[in-house]
Amino acid sequence: MRKRPWYVKIDIEQYFASMDHSILTQLIRKKVKDKGMLFLIQKIINRSGARGKGLPIGNLTSQFFANVYLDVFDHFANIRYGQNPGARVKTAVPIA
Repeated sequence: MRKRPWYVKIDIEQYFASMDHSILTQLIRKKVKDKGMLFLIQKIINRSGARGKGLPIGNLTSQFFANVYLDVFDHFANIRYGQNPGARVKTAVPIA
């Protein structure tokens, strides 16, 4: 059983293409402490997409990186709306 009786479904246009490598790297450094693993992850990130931005869809690591990237939003939504499950987002802001 889930902790919350609700979920948020969002569709972020061009999500993988718009992922900023420097932000992703900072988020991963908070979770991974091993320097060898960080070096390997950085190589994977740098070889994907345009310089400094984007990840390929379908790559085995892309889903992991996407989850790390959205973890901040998950935490925010849990704090902001977790205490008030009836709260509704009044406006939709396109992220592009």
